[in-house]
Amino acid sequence: MLRRPDGLPVSYCPDCALWYVCGIPSEAEIHAIYQGYWFDYRPTRLDAHGARAVWGGAETALRVDLKLQRLTALLGALKGKVILEVGAGRGDFLAAVRRAGAQVVANEISGEACDFLERALHIPVVRGELAEARWDFDPPDAIVMNDLVEHPVEPFALLCRAASLLKGGGRLAIWTPNGGGAGQEAATAERWVGFRVDLEHLQYFSPRTIQVLAGRLGLHIDHLETTGYAGLSGIDRLPAKNHSASGKAVASAAKSCIKRWAPWISQASHVARECRRPRIRGSYHLFAILAKPWFNNDSAGATIRMETQRRETALDTC
Repeated sequence: MLRRPDGLPVSYCPDCALWYVCGIPSEAEIHAIYQGYWFDYRPTRLDAHGARAVWGGAETALRVDLKLQRLTALLGALKGKVILEVGAGRGDFLAAVRRAGAQVVANEISGEACDFLERALHIPVVRGELAEARWDFDPPDAIVMNDLVEHPVEPFALLCRAASLLKGGGRLAIWTPNGGGAGQEAATAERWVGFRVDLEHLQYFSPRTIQVLAGRLGLHIDHLETTGYAGLSGIDRLPAKNHSASGKAVASAAKSCIKRWAPWISQASHVARECRRPRIRGSYHLFAILAKPWFNNDSAGATIRMETQRRETALDTC
């Protein structure tokens, strides 16, 4: 056992090769944290300006996003496919998927993010915890979890629900910090940057964890890789307030910058495009794509069905 910089103890499970936070808050406390998340913790404009930014980045994401490239290769094409993103945030990933012709559905627990997705991006939303929510859409061809499974109090319940929703032959894509980088001992884990990057994380999956989960869920591993580096930009600064400056001041500064730097805009654009390209080196991120068999009659499938029935019974009695 060791302690993160926030003082919370972290332990290691040798059976599933998972590092996890001990003494985690309740689900209600976790849910409360994410109300106002996009205003206070990660200040983002959730208005018409923010929507234009999301759609503007969609075309670029189609060209350079590693997750989209891998998923497209396995599905054959995204056009006409039903894609659900769990923890969709402000919809950047789904906007790119929709540009590719897919039918998209978002799942979110953040109230302000749900409002933005529905109002500004016109993306249908399943509100609240997916494990507890009703599903009124066609079975998804793919369910995507970008930087999500490290957050829930009960990730296995969420993954069971996702596996049960997938159509036969569908894919479950998981992008999460690679807890395998921490090793298996406290001595190596203390030096791992992942325990310092984002203190909202409650568990840290490793490649071995994915193998164990795939077996329990009755899914096959289609793709498994580690890649990239931790995003450390601004980690030492508090988030800025979510409000815009005076419109006149911004316009004046913009005109001055354009006049001064116009000759360098093309070069800067090229550099920016290069910086956005996915980094294939490094091992901070863990990316797995799991496939659901066309027929799932084994004990793992039974586990998923039992978990789903238990959740649905709880919903009916509420």
